[in-house]
Amino acid sequence: MLLQTILAALGPIILGLLVGWLSGKYGFIKREYSQAFADFVVKIALPFSLFLAATQASPSVFFNIDYLLALA
Repeated sequence: MLLQTILAALGPIILGLLVGWLSGKYGFIKREYSQAFADFVVKIALPFSLFLAATQASPSVFFNIDYLLALA
């Protein structure tokens, strides 16, 4: 059960890294575009993904005292 959860979380990340590496290795994406893509991911895609995750989480997750203490 725990292994399935870990694989479900890491699977898309590993797949994305593999696709990016292969596309760079075989020249599908030019080296000049890699910085623009990295900027897009860091400045737009990642914050949007975190926002969606926060809006879909139940409020009890955010008001859990252990969670709040870990963030402090």
